[in-house]
Amino acid sequence: MLILILFSKKIIDIYIMIIILRIWINLLNNDLHDNLSKFIIKATEPLINLINKLSISKNTNYINIYLILISLVITTIKNSIIMFVSTGYFYINPINLIVNIASLLKLIGNLIFYLIITRSFISFIKQEYSSINYLLVKLTDPLILPIKRIIPDVGNLDFAPTILIIFLYLLNFLGNIIFFKIWNFI
Repeated sequence: MLILILFSKKIIDIYIMIIILRIWINLLNNDLHDNLSKFIIKATEPLINLINKLSISKNTNYINIYLILISLVITTIKNSIIMFVSTGYFYINPINLIVNIASLLKLIGNLIFYLIITRSFISFIKQEYSSINYLLVKLTDPLILPIKRIIPDVGNLDFAPTILIIFLYLLNFLGNIIFFKIWNFI
C-alpha cells in the first residue's frame, strides 16, 4: 500500500510540475517549437479547455492564475488523500492551506533543481545547441543571470548553477526547520 501511495504521489507531483512549466513557458513567451514544449502543451490542454469553458476572459494572465489555483487544488486533494490513507483521519483546517502552499513551493523548488541539473548535464554532454537546450536555457536564465552578474565565470567553469542549487538546498533546509514533521511528507 505504501508503494502505491508513493507512486501515485510522484505521478501527481510530476503533473503539477508540468502545469508549473506551462505557466513558466507562458510567462516567458516561448515560441513552443520544440518537442518538450509541445508535450507540456498537450499534457495541460484538458485544463486549458476547462478554464476556457468556465472563464469569461481568454487572457493568458488569467489562465496562468487559474492554473496556479488548479495546482493548489490538486496539491490539496493529494495531501488530503495521503493524510487520510496514512492516518485514517481527514482534517480540514486553515493550517492545511499553509501546508499545501508550502507543498506547492517545494514542488517549484524541486522543478527548478531538476531543470538546473538537466541544463548542466546537457551542457557537459552536448556542445551543440538543441531545441531542448534552448528551452532549458530560456527557463533557467532568469534565475542564473543575477548570480552571474555577481559571480562571473572562472575560466570555463560557471559557478552560478551550483550557487543556485546551494541556495535551493538552504531553502529546503529552512522548510524542514519550519515544517519539521510534515516537510518530508509533502
